[in-house]
Amino acid sequence: MAYHIVIRKNGKQQGLLGPYATKPAADADANAIKIRLSAPASVVVEKVKVGGVTYVPQGGGAATAYTPPAYTPPPLRRAAGGVVINEDGFILVREPTNHFDGYVWTLPKGGVDAGETDEQGALREVLEETGIRAEAVAPIPGEWKGGTSTNVYFLMRPVEDTGAMDNETQNIAFVSYDDAKVLISKTKNAKGKARDLEVLDAGYGLWLQRRQAAAATPKRNRRRHSFA
Repeated sequence: MAYHIVIRKNGKQQGLLGPYATKPAADADANAIKIRLSAPASVVVEKVKVGGVTYVPQGGGAATAYTPPAYTPPPLRRAAGGVVINEDGFILVREPTNHFDGYVWTLPKGGVDAGETDEQGALREVLEETGIRAEAVAPIPGEWKGGTSTNVYFLMRPVEDTGAMDNETQNIAFVSYDDAKVLISKTKNAKGKARDLEVLDAGYGLWLQRRQAAAATPKRNRRRHSFA
C-alpha cells in the first residue's frame, strides 16, 4: 500500500500526486500544497494500492518509477526435538491437541530458547510436550527446514515418565517402528509429515547401528557403548 495526494476544487479532481511510501511524507507535501492553493481547494491524503504510478519524493523533485521495498522474510528460528526410543525399541510419539496445524501424530520438538543449547532445548521440549524425562544419546545427523524453523533432533532414551505433559499434547504412546510410520502418515500437513518420516528413519537407523555396535562389544567394555 502507498498514499496519494488528491487535489479537488469545486467538487472536481484537479490533480494527483504519488504514491508516497509513507503517510508522513504525503502529509508534509499536502500541507505545503494547501498553503499555496486558494481556500476552496481540497487537499486530501488517501491510501491506495501501488500499481503503475509514479513516486513523488517529499519536498518535490522529479517523479520516478515507484518500486515497493523488497520483502525480506524473517530468519528461520532454531528448533530441536527428540527421537526417544526405549530399550525394547519402541518409539515415543505424541498426538497434538486438536491435531493442531494438521499434525495427527508427530515427534516431540519445539523452539530453542535464548541461552539454551540445541540439546538442552530438545530435552526440555520432550519433557514439556510428553511428560517423558529423557537423556540425549547422540545427535541425529542433518537438519530439516520447516516453514518457520530449522530443526535438529537427538536420539534419546527415556529416563522417567512424569505424567505431566502440557496442554499442547492430548496423548502419547510408545509404539513399534512400523506403527510409528503408520501413525505419522496420518498427519495432514504434507511438509511436516515428510520431515517426521525422514527423522524417524534417521533416528531409528542410528539406534539400530548403536545397538549392533553394543552387541559386538565385549561385555567388559559394553557399558561405554550401550544405551538401551
